[in-house]
Amino acid sequence: MGEPLALADFLAFSYDAELRSADGSRTALGVMQVDAAEFSGIRYRAPEGFRVRELRGSRMRTMPALYDEFAAALQFPYYFRPNKDSFDECLLDIDDTLGEAEGYILAIRDADQLLANAPEEREWFVSVVEECADFWPSRTVVFRVILQGKPQGVGAVPIRF
Repeated sequence: MGEPLALADFLAFSYDAELRSADGSRTALGVMQVDAAEFSGIRYRAPEGFRVRELRGSRMRTMPALYDEFAAALQFPYYFRPNKDSFDECLLDIDDTLGEAEGYILAIRDADQLLANAPEEREWFVSVVEECADFWPSRTVVFRVILQGKPQGVGAVPIRF
């Protein structure tokens, strides 16, 4: 996986141009192999002006469950429907629900359980994160997803505090 990148560097806007996964593709996915208590430290170490939301991989084992967890954590609007198109749209509009910010960090606990009952959908999930990573810098906003643990089938940059 390579040498872990410091969290501060991973969250830096200037890092966007260099953001690449192990296979050379663009990524805004980071992974931390730390315990639950240490993982909570992300919200205290996020730069000022960033919004941090914690989500539970244990509550996102299926697509419907993923939609529910994201909708609750990110306060998706009333018109959200549990499907891929609506999910994509709402992720690109999180400034409308969470308020404007210099950056958005989605911290997913127990990421090894993320889509555990639908592993074929992990590739789609990564593509949505990458789409957001491409979109938000055009507004000079950082977008990152940090996974806790050892998730399978998700290319992510190893990071450390």
